[in-house]
Amino acid sequence: MLKIQNLSKKFGGVMAVDNCSFEIETGKITALIGPNGSGKTTLFNLISGIEKPEKGTIFFNGGDITRCSIEQVSNFGISRVFQQSKLFKNLTVRENLLLAIDNEDTKFWKSLLGSNKITEGKETKLKEVLNELGISKIKDKLTSDLSFGQKRLVELARALLNSHHLLLLDEPVAGVNPKIKKDVAKLLLDLKKGGQTILLIEHDMSFTASIADRIVVMDSGGVIAHGSPSEIKNNKQVLAAYL
Repeated sequence: MLKIQNLSKKFGGVMAVDNCSFEIETGKITALIGPNGSGKTTLFNLISGIEKPEKGTIFFNGGDITRCSIEQVSNFGISRVFQQSKLFKNLTVRENLLLAIDNEDTKFWKSLLGSNKITEGKETKLKEVLNELGISKIKDKLTSDLSFGQKRLVELARALLNSHHLLLLDEPVAGVNPKIKKDVAKLLLDLKKGGQTILLIEHDMSFTASIADRIVVMDSGGVIAHGSPSEIKNNKQVLAAYL
């Protein structure tokens, strides 16, 4: 589904991503791990269209998306949860999530300005995701009043509501309590069972090993290893660089 080929990105004199190559399979959970500064989030930014590489190619479902805009990447079917909260703080949970259902620019502004009709189908879709994530009770709260863990769940709900083929999750359980972490793990496994494809960045190795089919390890901007969780756990180069 996603193929990264010889991708490189430099900031000043620092090579954040250095000749990086790997592929992820459809219907699998792939984890991207590595020490801080290894290039993981920069790679996500390149895939999302936020940054453009000096060289290399990003293929998604057979098409070249390397130079596509953020909006184009989203409309092709890549949905992302960021490391830092990106919610509209002055809107309720429900309002934030309704904006995600229509991802075309014109529909987005119609939704924001209140001229886009809220259909029964949208309400049903919204209710299903709220129930799935266990956040129905907070749907009318302003997102500025939510706990950190609740915000992460709302951001995950928004990513799910945005029409997609691939989910990019940047540290989805960082800073959340053990119960939410367990709930997110179950949700991601259920999504995979339903045929979804997920690429995630995560530092919690026990969480990662419990859900990932494959792990890609980055260090100094490049891929140093890839394999199953058990293979990565016993890889000497990975142990030296990260674990």
